[in-house]
Amino acid sequence: MRRFFERQYAYQTVADGIVKVLKIILCTSGFLVGDAAAQRDSLPLSAGTKRVIIAASAVFDGKGRVLHNTRIVTEGSTILALDPKAGPVDYDLRGLTVLPGWIDAHVHIT
Repeated sequence: MRRFFERQYAYQTVADGIVKVLKIILCTSGFLVGDAAAQRDSLPLSAGTKRVIIAASAVFDGKGRVLHNTRIVTEGSTILALDPKAGPVDYDLRGLTVLPGWIDAHVHIT
């Protein structure tokens, strides 16, 4: 018989839940840092900046559409294209949803 304070969790262990949360945080903020346009344009790209291709199961494009099984091509902090055939893939996020541009998506005008 289950006691009152016992709960059933969707994850088998706490570590599984932590890994899932870390993947989501990494997916939404670590790779696709969106700056305000004025701030982004003022940052020079370093000589070592390379293109990074991220494979994702679902991508919210910011225009109300959800793109499935596509790849995001980035250079520095700029998204260059959404191309399902781009390769080779640097980060495989299949099985996850990517929401590019949600980090620092607001600006304080002083």
